[in-house]
Order: sequence, then C-alpha cells, then structure tokens
Amino acid sequence: MAKFALLGDGYIAQRHKSAIKDLGHELIACYDFKDNHPIQSEQEFFAICKNEKVDYISICSPSFCHANQILDSLKIDCNVIVEKPICLSTRELMHIQDIEKSLERKAYSIFQLRYHPKVEQIQSFIQSQNSIQIIYEGKRDSIYFQSWKGDKNKSGGIVAAVGIHYFDLLTLYFGNFKADTLIVERNNLKESKGEFQLTNAHVKWYFKFYDQEEHVELKRQFLINDTQVDLSSYASNLHTINYSEILKGNGVDTAEALKSLQIVECINAIDC
Repeated sequence: MAKFALLGDGYIAQRHKSAIKDLGHELIACYDFKDNHPIQSEQEFFAICKNEKVDYISICSPSFCHANQILDSLKIDCNVIVEKPICLSTRELMHIQDIEKSLERKAYSIFQLRYHPKVEQIQSFIQSQNSIQIIYEGKRDSIYFQSWKGDKNKSGGIVAAVGIHYFDLLTLYFGNFKADTLIVERNNLKESKGEFQLTNAHVKWYFKFYDQEEHVELKRQFLINDTQVDLSSYASNLHTINYSEILKGNGVDTAEALKSLQIVECINAIDC
C-alpha cells in the first residue's frame, strides 16, 4: 500500500481521490487554501508529508502553482502525480527534470485520454503520413472565466485546458512537432484554431468553449484520413487506470509531457 497526499481539493481532485481509493492506497493528507481543511498551510502540508514518509504527492491545484509545488514535493523525497498541464512553460519543466535527476525522483502528468478505449483506433494509422483534424467543443459557465482559469497567464488558456490532451496523443503516435510549420488562426480564452506538421501527420485543430446556456453537445473527435475516432463518451475510471499505469512505472513522465507542452507554449505565444 502506497501513501498519498493531495494538493488541491476541487472538482478534478475527486477523481484523484477515487483513483487512490479504488487501487487500495492510503490518503494521508489533503490541503486546499480555499477550504477549511485541518491543515492550515502548504508548509504544514509538506511537513506532514515528510514526517509520514508519503510516497506520492498528487497535485490538483491551479496550473500556475504546479511548477513550484512539484519542486517542493521532489525535495522532500516524494514522487509526484500532476493533473495536466504539468506546468505552464518548457523552461519550468526542464528545471523540474534537472531536480528529478539530482534527487532520483519522478514527476508524472495525468493524461487520462491515453486510456480511452477508442484510442487504439488511432494506433492503426501510426506508420504512414496522415491528415488529421481535431475538434473539441464543450461548455463553460461564467464562473469558470471569473476564476484563475480566465487568466491565460495562470491557466494556459483553452489549449492547456483541453488541447494538450490531444497534442499528447498526437505526439505519442505521429512523431515530433515541427515548430516552424505552426499557423495560428485564432487563439484566445474561448477558441483556438490552426495547423502544424508532425513527423507523420499534418494536423488541423479547432477548440471551442461555448456558454453554458448554449445547446451544444460535448464533442471530442479526431478525423484521420476521413476516418472518425470519437472520444466524446467518457469512462469515469480513466484516472484510476492512469494511476495504475503510473504505479507500474508506465506513466507519462516529464520527457513525454514536454512534447505536448511545447506545442501549447508555441500556440500561446500568439494571441489572435
């Protein structure tokens, strides 16, 4: 049985809690600065983790907090599991990699869509040059944009919130991102559109957040050479599967996470 601690206790943290419980592990401590938890500060949280010899710290806090919290976790001899995005810049992530190596600890990023049952349909296209379109359409309420998520400098915007999942799958199966091919047509908090080249694919993306009142069904779709792969249905246990793979040593490590983060960073360098 592994010992876990959790930073952040919002909506997405509940999936992490379920994964820890479902796999039979122990949640030692949980801290969220907004809620009335018994733990009063991050300093106290990390002291408890060190004293209890916690094995993994799971980070579900606001994205702009991730980099420093990962470093603090590694420095008290814990491995780390981080809700995406693992951090907001490649510079931060490369610094994390240096600390990982020096302390012989690991940080893993949650990319639960890797374990969606329909993802195996994507694998059949690996060997050839492909034309790919990605479409994400979903809804967010006004509270979403009034929070830290409405500040691109703190959240990474729509490409970090949802696009990074699809970029992760693309770089996993179709090769490296060619930054000099990037074309961004639109990129703001609610919408992003453009195209780029990978080693084995030409990719066009379109991500859109609609208002909560609009009649829009959730859409997560790949169109690969005119073949549709639909990931719109969502199994509730994907985080549990992701945790299981991490504990086996098969999770998305910082080297893998760097590939999709690079795409997000390049897109976010352009506002239009």
